Amino acid sequence: MIIIILNERRTKILIKIINANLPIKVDELASLFKVSNRTIRYDLNKIDEFLKHNNLPQLIRKPNIGVKFSNLIKDKNEVLKLLGNVNFYHYALKQNERINIILSDLIGYRDYTTINNLAEKLMVSRPTIINDLKYVRRWLQDHDLELESMPKYGIKVLGNENKLRKAAIELIMETMDIDKALDIIKTPIYKKINVGMDNEIRKLFADIDLEYIEECIKMAERELNTIFSDIAYTGIVIHIAIAIKRIQLGKDIIIPRDELESLKNTREFKVALNIAKMLEDHFHIILPIDEVGYITIHFLGSNITNTKRRENKNQIDYRKLAERIIKTASSLLGMDLLKDRQLINGLTDHLIPTIYRLKHELDLKNPIVAEIKNNYGKLFEIVKHALKPIEDYTEKKLTEDEIAYFVMHFGAAIERLNGQEIIRPNILIVCSTGIGTAKMLSTRLKSIFNVNVVGTVAYHQINETLKDRHVDLIISTIPIESKKVNTVVVSPLLNDNDIELIKQYIVELKQRHEFKHITYESCVNKQFVENIIFKGYKLGLDVIKEFHDELTKERIEGLLLHILLMINRLAFNSTYKMENIHEINTSSNVLKRLKSIFDRNGIDIPESEIVTIIQYFK
Repeated sequence: MIIIILNERRTKILIKIINANLPIKVDELASLFKVSNRTIRYDLNKIDEFLKHNNLPQLIRKPNIGVKFSNLIKDKNEVLKLLGNVNFYHYALKQNERINIILSDLIGYRDYTTINNLAEKLMVSRPTIINDLKYVRRWLQDHDLELESMPKYGIKVLGNENKLRKAAIELIMETMDIDKALDIIKTPIYKKINVGMDNEIRKLFADIDLEYIEECIKMAERELNTIFSDIAYTGIVIHIAIAIKRIQLGKDIIIPRDELESLKNTREFKVALNIAKMLEDHFHIILPIDEVGYITIHFLGSNITNTKRRENKNQIDYRKLAERIIKTASSLLGMDLLKDRQLINGLTDHLIPTIYRLKHELDLKNPIVAEIKNNYGKLFEIVKHALKPIEDYTEKKLTEDEIAYFVMHFGAAIERLNGQEIIRPNILIVCSTGIGTAKMLSTRLKSIFNVNVVGTVAYHQINETLKDRHVDLIISTIPIESKKVNTVVVSPLLNDNDIELIKQYIVELKQRHEFKHITYESCVNKQFVENIIFKGYKLGLDVIKEFHDELTKERIEGLLLHILLMINRLAFNSTYKMENIHEINTSSNVLKRLKSIFDRNGIDIPESEIVTIIQYFK
């Protein structure tokens, strides 16, 4: 029997063509998949072979127009159905995909399996699996787990149940984009087709009613008056699904008694108890109180997109911690962010779940951490330094993903300043003759050079001060040596020669600051545009999720595009100016649901925009 294999790229190309409404040109596909036009043409030929082998219509190619597939829904469904059931006979796995599937197999079932079984399943040789297992062992060791090998039985994973579940969640979140993970736990109107590891995860949860778990989480959102972010939402659903599978296998976790007693005093624990009862009735299992506690921890550690979280007795401590972090960052940035109440409140709210995550070793992935580091490398390092009090308090290291979320808070605050902050060189005065002389020197420096004196210290305080403050220049009345910062030695009374020497340094520093400010402002503008795109995309998804059963595919696509453009118009104050606006039926069910979505996203939509959106529902 002849077997036609589609590799990862060809599978994605076929799905792209099927999902497209219009023909796609070869050069567009080449650009999208970062290969040559010639490679794409070769891939298209192989796709045609695959389609022909499965008695399906081949691709339609038109010169100067592009490539498309049959318009018949029946044909498209047949291909999607085929791809949805693709096994490893039809799909050429890469090494990293094999490693992830082996990990999923070992962690998901926690029973012995053999190298021969894995080789047969993945359609590769025994030596290939043996080589892959080297990387599997390394991954498991990084997660405090080990791979046991026993003659006549095979191999299996050993380790703490808590660590094992954490590893299972991380494996899923590591190997899948958030939209793929959401696709697996949801049943959207247009289902993405994934192969390889994605299919393996689907099989892992095949006997778990994920939709019911989803309903439980939605109930939790209502009771907690909170909306979980997609990443948190997905993580909670996957955690509960894995917990159910492990409980069915007789495996459960233990939480320290004092921690459990502390959790029982939270509102989240009461909600978790209600959910536990629903899960017990639906899945015919018993959830120990420790499992309820662990669900509570996930609620408390979830990042949120909207909340009216009530203040608790520890709230003031979180606020003080937030202010301390902002003060450090402000000093290093050379700008005052402590007046930004929005930053203080946002950071305070973000600290609460962050500290829960750190204490309980819950990972939170940030899908744009690479972009944040790339675009805001300096700000990333400054925020990382400013967040050290969190690490000291929890005795845990913050991941780059976590730091990136804080960077977003600070980036928004800097954007709000909108270039109005005048950046002045930061000067540290070192004086050995007493506070009176130091104050006089400070006053003269400020009046002559318009600098920011960050402090006056004794010689032995220099190194400690430089750890917490950004200093551009040290002005000292005694000779000192500092490898980190330029130093000028002056008379306590500041003579003309001293002034001329300082002037040279100040001019150079101000030029450097101005350049840095311009460069940073351009980055902020870029972030502003990215924020607009993200906001429009999220709002569009929320609207489509609410109304997908009531709109055609064409109207959904049109509405999504309209919302993206609308958010852009709102950002730049260029909304529709419509005369003779038709009266809106304020009792309309559609209008009420739309306004609810807009309110949740914190967006005030003008009447002219609402009129145009309503047209999509007629």
